[in-house]
Amino acid sequence: MDKDQQHRLEDLYNEVVELPPERRGAFLDAHCKDDVDLRDALTTLIAHYESAKGTFLTQSVIEQHVQSIPENIGPYRIERVLGEGGMGVVYLAEQQVPIRRRVAVKVIRFGMDSGQVIARFETERQALALMNHPNIAHVFDAGATESGRPFFVMEYVEGSPITDYCNEHRLGIRARVALFQQVCAGIQDAHQKGVIHRDIKPSNVLVTQIADRPVPKIIDFGVAKATTQHMAERSVYTELGRIVGTPEYMSPEQAVMDGLDVDTRTDVYSLGVLLYELLAGVLPFEPVELRNAGVEGMLRMIRTNEPLRPSSRVTRLGDTAREIAIQRETEPKALRRMLSKDLDWITMKALAKDRGQRYSTPRELSDDLARYLGNEPVVAGPPSALYRTRKFARRHPIGSAIFSVSTVFVLTLMGVMFWQNQKTERERDRASLEAKTSREMFDFMVGLFAVSDPSESRGNEVTAREILDEGAKRIETELGGQPLVQARMMGAMGIVYEKLGLFDPAASLLERALDLQRNELSDDHVEPMTTLSRLAEIYRDQGRYDEAVVMFQKAIDRLSVDPGVDAPVTMTAVNNLSSAYVNMGRFAEAESLYTIVLERQRQTLGENHRETLVTETNLAVLYHELGQTDAAEMAYRSVLERQERLLGRDHPETLRTLNNIATLYQGAKAESLLVPLIERQRRVLGEEHQETLAAISNLASTYYVQKRYDDAERMYGELVSTRRKVLGSEHPETVFALRNLAVVYRAQGRLDEAEQLLVEVLAAWRKILGDDHPRCASSMNSLALVYLRQGRPKEAEMTFVDALRIRKKALGYEHPATLKSVTYVVQALDSQKRSSAIDQFYQAELADFEANLPAGHASLNQLIGDYAAFLRGIGETSRAAALESRLTEPAPQER
Repeated sequence: MDKDQQHRLEDLYNEVVELPPERRGAFLDAHCKDDVDLRDALTTLIAHYESAKGTFLTQSVIEQHVQSIPENIGPYRIERVLGEGGMGVVYLAEQQVPIRRRVAVKVIRFGMDSGQVIARFETERQALALMNHPNIAHVFDAGATESGRPFFVMEYVEGSPITDYCNEHRLGIRARVALFQQVCAGIQDAHQKGVIHRDIKPSNVLVTQIADRPVPKIIDFGVAKATTQHMAERSVYTELGRIVGTPEYMSPEQAVMDGLDVDTRTDVYSLGVLLYELLAGVLPFEPVELRNAGVEGMLRMIRTNEPLRPSSRVTRLGDTAREIAIQRETEPKALRRMLSKDLDWITMKALAKDRGQRYSTPRELSDDLARYLGNEPVVAGPPSALYRTRKFARRHPIGSAIFSVSTVFVLTLMGVMFWQNQKTERERDRASLEAKTSREMFDFMVGLFAVSDPSESRGNEVTAREILDEGAKRIETELGGQPLVQARMMGAMGIVYEKLGLFDPAASLLERALDLQRNELSDDHVEPMTTLSRLAEIYRDQGRYDEAVVMFQKAIDRLSVDPGVDAPVTMTAVNNLSSAYVNMGRFAEAESLYTIVLERQRQTLGENHRETLVTETNLAVLYHELGQTDAAEMAYRSVLERQERLLGRDHPETLRTLNNIATLYQGAKAESLLVPLIERQRRVLGEEHQETLAAISNLASTYYVQKRYDDAERMYGELVSTRRKVLGSEHPETVFALRNLAVVYRAQGRLDEAEQLLVEVLAAWRKILGDDHPRCASSMNSLALVYLRQGRPKEAEMTFVDALRIRKKALGYEHPATLKSVTYVVQALDSQKRSSAIDQFYQAELADFEANLPAGHASLNQLIGDYAAFLRGIGETSRAAALESRLTEPAPQER
């Protein structure tokens, strides 16, 4: 950096530090858009400015900072500064051996290598070295520079602070809570290892994407306190008389400044502040007001001032509340409603000044949040009033006792009388309404089934479909004067239509029922919300995923806050939302919701309840979709054993599980399961039922695997025809059948017919699911294989590459299908005799996989093995041997 550049750096620096922190990013974007080095230097200097508490830097200091970035630290090549604190600098570096990856290297700054700082630095290194949790950054190495300054190497987390991530992705309240629970799990693990973090804040909780799933990583244990004796001996004496932590997130006991009376509950308090900020969009205490109070005033505020509840704080934000609500995909009034009660109580319990009133551990905090997500009563209650009452009682024990006894007696008597009166009136009204409704529904059903009377049917066989169709016509005329009864009957019959796989008439009936209920009841009444959830199920089954998700979420939001609604009703709605997410390829969201629902159902309904079994089955389907076949089979077998015992061998749900198990197998084993299963389904469910058709599809697939192409073509052709008739041409199940028929055509050598069908399939998937869904990638691979057979390798190559991109994004690098896409690209290049291009492609993919997978991962080892085999094939034996030496066993946490 020459003198002119240094002068420009100084000028920009003096401008940027005068700006509020929230405006600095825009300033850097405006002035350093095309100069990455300048931006990095300014970022480093801003960090130094913050740690130096506002000291403006002189030209000589700037030169020292700019010129002090080393080229290497140990075997690590330094790229740039990531951050700078009071005792150390963190660099982004590249490690090249034994594996190539980007890492973060933290080293003590020049002039800071005193005994106390080295002790703190060593405490942080030891603390991180103890950790082995997916939500805590891992330590890889440690050492000393040539000048003797200690450093350690840790996982480089390329992510955003958790608050920024949630705002940028506009995560709703429930999604933010679920993400925050992972942070609690990481801090809980640290506590179990004997380490208190003491500086939990957004910049120390970075969220990165792993297989399109947000994963928070906790970093910077620079002020961690050891609770185990062998570490505590080194660290305690460094804490006396200094502020430890960031004031906005500091617990009251940290504000005492002796550092001696701090336990794990101090992290619970900081987690409470972080939760407050994630929910309400602001901190419990205004940072400017806090810091303007001076050191003593600031510490006193932290120790004594009670913050507003999150919902109350949102109310007072004025125009800012709208922007905060938009970041949470809602509006201010709805945000206040979402935060009131449960989330207010949980947050304020975590923020209790008296740590005896807080959650004892991060796990307790997370468990209460799980109760909120599962619509269970939370352990936290409104603490402030209760706490004040207890304090008053301790100061005035006699008066409080007399007052309490009198008050309890009077209130109890009044409450009992009021409750009995209200209960009697409600029960009388409900009994009258239900009796009337039951009579009308009974009379209607008797009249409906009269169509099967021989005098009416004249000896003709009457099917269930005909009875339903007749009922649908008569509901409008015979129950026209009773709209709520009419709606209930429509809802019941709609469900029967759905069970028969007749989705269009089912949707029509439920849409009509919903209109009737909304005319008679408020829009957020339980009955229309329940109908809305059922209608969303049908939309999902019709492939109308976006509409279904919106409807499910609306129903869940209402059902979850209504104390009159049974928890199983809400759980069913959440379960159905999860299945819609699976169909849309939103696997991480689906797995998170399934796990919450399953735990809740096991607690409230039991292991053998049908709804619990449905959720376990759905989770097994997701495992299969993600390529986790062992986990899928274990889950399916567990469900099947209970279904056969509780429901019987011919129950539709038992048959569905058998079909799911068969999909895990191939060849003769799958055929031996499917042939008798299809016969049972035809007998129990009928020829055109979706479960029967699903099993026929699986049998056709088995014939294809066995190269019995004529049998497979016949079955797939019939399947396409039936599904078009029953579901329509653009239903996902129809598209699946069409794609499979095209694959059979390709195997038979009917390439032009296969290409025509696959182009149609790909267009359908893009229309239904979007351009980047894994099913698009699968169809693209099928189409590219046809191109290869047609002698069009360049088109095949481009299509395979695009499919690989989609699979990396949608499935992640660890999924077997992603690695399969790599082999497809190599196949296309090989067909063009482009060995050098294959070599370059393998090099690029290996670097990409190494950057995204841990050493020893099965997919990474497989890629290394494939690359080495290619090199041997072209005579590059020494390179192949060097490559094979990089094959490693997976790390312990990966096993």
